[in-house]
Amino acid sequence: MNVVFRTDASRQIGTGHVMRSLTLAEHLKKQGASVTFICSCLRGHLIDLIKGYGFQCQSITPSYDLFEDANQTKRLIEKELVDWLIVDHYSLDSKWEKVLRPYTERIMVIDDLADREHDCDLLLDYQIGSNHHLHYESLVPKDAVKLLGLKFLLLRPEFIEARKSVKIRQSVNRLLVSFGGSDKTGESVKVLRALEQLSHAVTVDVVIGQDHPFKHWIEEWCAKRSNITCHVSIDYISQLMAKADLAIGAGGTTTYERAYLGLPALVIETANNQTGVIQSAEKLGFVQSLGTSETVTTSQITTMIDQLISLPENVHHMSRNAFELFSSVIDLNEITRWMNGGEAGGSH
Repeated sequence: MNVVFRTDASRQIGTGHVMRSLTLAEHLKKQGASVTFICSCLRGHLIDLIKGYGFQCQSITPSYDLFEDANQTKRLIEKELVDWLIVDHYSLDSKWEKVLRPYTERIMVIDDLADREHDCDLLLDYQIGSNHHLHYESLVPKDAVKLLGLKFLLLRPEFIEARKSVKIRQSVNRLLVSFGGSDKTGESVKVLRALEQLSHAVTVDVVIGQDHPFKHWIEEWCAKRSNITCHVSIDYISQLMAKADLAIGAGGTTTYERAYLGLPALVIETANNQTGVIQSAEKLGFVQSLGTSETVTTSQITTMIDQLISLPENVHHMSRNAFELFSSVIDLNEITRWMNGGEAGGSH
């Protein structure tokens, strides 16, 4: 099976699309598929990282014109037989997909917004939310297979392994501060300043990307404090999540990774597309929202951390809610079964 992914990462987009696509790509590769990525050379791209995983990655020139992007992609794939074109990109929709339709046997879309039409054969959305998935009834072809819900979470194997040894948290002794690979709004700095005012002594792990805009400042700040460690561009985030008692981060894809490991979180909304998942997660009782990056203050962050440290029963409750969210087994074979010709049509 010949599979092509079209996805991007950048300082503005973040790294989530590429990372979850890599999870599926690695699984497909283990099953014998030939996998190629196509990415724009945006500032903060992860092309070298993708190649480091052993995949071929072809680059295109960044363009705000959807049809120009589609035509560049078409030129890269039109001479080969593509079985699946997998699209994970908020800026691409049915107009883009229709241009590529003649050059691939089938199209798969990974989405979690349900806010635009898609011309696809298979749609995957593991987003939580009671009404979220209903929108797809009018957004994808009626005969498209829809794989919906947490059962289809694109979770890397190290998280599945780490879950075997984690326990429900009882108190807060260790914090994990992580706002993804880009942290374009600089929330990590805001949280570190808030920690200076904390009333309790805790151990802290801070995770940032190589291209973090305040990388040097954060590294120097952490180096001066014996209880705080800075980790840059790591591949062991699951281990840090498993050790932590409370996380402070954004509301993107990592929301599910934290929850899978039973890790409660204080979250700051750093992009509009995080609103739905944060609201749903808060309603389900495993995160507390601090608000948007524009409105959250350091004093507010300090107060909320101090409150949770002082109320271990709340931490225990949030941790249990997170852990119990995943009652069904996550198995990527379920996704690839449909790619290999599972039953046609309907939602699953």
